[in-house]
Amino acid sequence: MTEKNKAARQAAPKKETLTHAGSSAQRARLLTRLQTGLTGTVITQIALSIPVPAALVKALCVQEPSIKNLRITLIDDHARPRHGVALYYFGAQANSKVAACNERNAIQLGV
Repeated sequence: MTEKNKAARQAAPKKETLTHAGSSAQRARLLTRLQTGLTGTVITQIALSIPVPAALVKALCVQEPSIKNLRITLIDDHARPRHGVALYYFGAQANSKVAACNERNAIQLGV
């Protein structure tokens, strides 16, 4: 058996995975999430697999000027407070939801 055939048999087959990691797919996921309600930086990174949501939101603000952000303090999964976490929302949508989120964070921090 030649070395070429031996190497071809031992090589692993190429796997194709569809992760939809392109910027247009990320933009669509983020817009869908914003239309359903609030989303934050950490939530966007973990749940939507968008590594840098701030840059994507900035690009979306050109198309959708009604996207607003609010800086909040969030308790992460290791019970550490994270200050200045961005919360993104459509302007008219979030009045009651932002108040509820701020109240929940105040309770978590013991304020």
